[in-house]
Amino acid sequence: MPAYRRPAQRCYGGVVSERFHEGELRVQAMAGEADRAALTGRALGTRIPSVARRFLEAQSTLAVAWQAPDGDVWCSFRVAAEGFAVPGDDGASLTLELFPDRSPALNSGPLAVREGDRLGLLFIDLASRHRLRVNGRVRRMSGSAVVMDVAEAFPNCPKYIQARDPVNGRSPENPAEARGGDGSPEDLGRWLEKTDTVFVASSHPNGQLDCSHRGGRPGFMQLDAGVLQIPDYPGNSMFNTLGNLTVDPRAGLCLVDFDGGRLLHLSGEARIDFGAHVDSASTGGTGRRWSFTPRRWVSSAFQGGAGWRLVAYSPHNP
Repeated sequence: MPAYRRPAQRCYGGVVSERFHEGELRVQAMAGEADRAALTGRALGTRIPSVARRFLEAQSTLAVAWQAPDGDVWCSFRVAAEGFAVPGDDGASLTLELFPDRSPALNSGPLAVREGDRLGLLFIDLASRHRLRVNGRVRRMSGSAVVMDVAEAFPNCPKYIQARDPVNGRSPENPAEARGGDGSPEDLGRWLEKTDTVFVASSHPNGQLDCSHRGGRPGFMQLDAGVLQIPDYPGNSMFNTLGNLTVDPRAGLCLVDFDGGRLLHLSGEARIDFGAHVDSASTGGTGRRWSFTPRRWVSSAFQGGAGWRLVAYSPHNP
């Protein structure tokens, strides 16, 4: 299956690339980081490398991006048993035990996977701060397992991940049933005050999905007239998420409340505005931010049988 980052050869700012699509190249040029992106982009591959396969087999946490039949883009966070992800011997496929209870929902969230669907996966080890992104298409559903053909796989740096250890036997403080609605929940401001970890789903118009991580000190995301303002900290210069958002504004967020054992899923639209006057210190020196307007929301408990203990905030947090 070909990777979607290899369309016709394109040139932005004097840089020719077959690794990135037009939105990514555009943002790289706007940020003045096209040369660096060309170097870091060498990590992009169409198969899971052998060293990453061993990493995947030891993981128990995963964030997932998907697109609902109505076109809405969503993101969720999964806690599973170690070994739930098994890559194929050649790294071209991946088998996931996403639904061990045969439930149509992921962690009580709004996910329902079908054959042929695209998925964006982010495997993240919170204790070691290691992470790996794997994107692809569902080839078949087999019992409780999802078999996916890999289109793209690449590692990400450990920046802005808060180190946490699982605590077995700890139950959520507020395991209320799932609820949701249009717009955003009334307590969104309180969520933002305590959230230090959020996952982001974005898409390309051809249907390919990415799942990325954003982290910072609690309160790093702000609410202004119902719109979330999210700083763009220094990263790997590839701008996979922001590149997607420049060509398709549909996006999803998943805010994680590790103490309460709850997830807040938001689906809506994002806007990139690098021309705004943004405080440099609050963005780690980039002066960049993007905004997100929620259209729908779902709040739920996340399962997995473990709580989480904060070890340390990322030393890279502004």
